[in-house]
Amino acid sequence: MRIGVVGCGRIGTRHVDAYRQLGDVDVLVADEDEAQAKAVAERWGIEALTPDELLNQDLDAVDICVPSAFHKDWILRALSAGRHVFCEKPLCLSYGEALEIRSAAEEASRHVTVGYLYRHHPAFRFAKETLDHGIVGDPYVAMARLGGRGSHRPWKHDRQRGGGVIFEMMVHMLDLLSWLLGPLTEGELAHHELVLPQRHIDDEVVDVTADDFAVVTFRAGGVRALCQSDLVTPSFMNHVEIQGTNGSLLASILDFMPTVVYCNEPRVLFDRGHNFRQFGPTNLFVKELGAFLEAVRAEELTEWSLLESVELARFIDAILGSDAH
Repeated sequence: MRIGVVGCGRIGTRHVDAYRQLGDVDVLVADEDEAQAKAVAERWGIEALTPDELLNQDLDAVDICVPSAFHKDWILRALSAGRHVFCEKPLCLSYGEALEIRSAAEEASRHVTVGYLYRHHPAFRFAKETLDHGIVGDPYVAMARLGGRGSHRPWKHDRQRGGGVIFEMMVHMLDLLSWLLGPLTEGELAHHELVLPQRHIDDEVVDVTADDFAVVTFRAGGVRALCQSDLVTPSFMNHVEIQGTNGSLLASILDFMPTVVYCNEPRVLFDRGHNFRQFGPTNLFVKELGAFLEAVRAEELTEWSLLESVELARFIDAILGSDAH
């Protein structure tokens, strides 16, 4: 298979590394910064091209790892060239852009998969199975948190280019809760603010414009839910907590946090009380891109990834209201 990776920053580099681990993949890279593309190509012994040259290659798919503000344009270019698309999250920065992408994908008869990688973590897959089998009963409250320090790239803290905490962090947990529990409705941006207006990025002090702390309330499949995300947590924090009529579920991608199912009454293989599961470190890029390659090879790509991402864009536009991009 031949995959063209557009964008050779931190995430693009991790995608290239994942493809190399998966094997039997011919990877080509491109970036507007030719020096950056050449550096990545030399590191892995692959070919670097200009973005225009890349789209003219015989490729099975294009993997888009450029800043979020440019996702729509690159997706449309790849679809126009007749390629399947893997795009890093978020799909784009507005519902209007999402509708353009959906229309273009339908016209090109090509598929767009969005990189919501938490769906591939074994702890959350275990949580999904636990919920689907009714182990904790009928869920009625869910809480999710995702916090990180930010300060990796200036564009991630730019309101127009990256969108800040909602598009950089919260989209992960909103997608995860919709996958675990059901469609998102009744959303409200309960709180948002810019806590750290200056960042130290690449040895420079950068004035930033996008919110780095937000709280959203909503319903996921009818379950009352709350999601808090930020770019101010010094290290990293991630977890989902769900309360049901027969108990509770706690899951996280952090390997030092156990996944816990608490049951009021025993069900199937779960005892009454606390049931612990431990999941070790997982390379989620290998898992999600491996699943994408497998689907491309089997020609079993589905439109659901795109449709769910379009609905997520609609939900975010609604909660942002007049502030929507």
